Amino acid sequence: MGWLPDGTAFAVVTRGEVDALHEVWPFVAAGEAAVPLYGGTGASVDAAKELNGALAEARYALASARSTAAADGSALTDASALTGLDALLAGVPAEALHLHVNSVRYRIGRSEHFTGRDLSRLYDRLDLWAALLCRTDAA
Repeated sequence: MGWLPDGTAFAVVTRGEVDALHEVWPFVAAGEAAVPLYGGTGASVDAAKELNGALAEARYALASARSTAAADGSALTDASALTGLDALLAGVPAEALHLHVNSVRYRIGRSEHFTGRDLSRLYDRLDLWAALLCRTDAA
């Protein structure tokens, strides 16, 4: 267990402990209704070198939980549940995109074609997101 620089707590646990967390989450979240809790879980890994990827997945799932939870509710999201366009765009108002959803789907398809990546896989989506975050504009 530890803390990320932004103050988010994290824990590395076994798959069985994650399954137990999903079972007890409603009881934990109901403990103090005035304090909403948000959680995200990543994929199970077999080697320590894969932990960074699992943590990135869990943080993405956490962001989704925060944006999709009811205004006064808690949410726990598993990264494996973030598979569709709706899940990817959760929390982004449609008018903020200024694009029709079919245009977004088309652009995703073109990105997959040119990059050789499968953006239905969270790992590939995270790679794309990281690349976009690292991009600098030559102005």
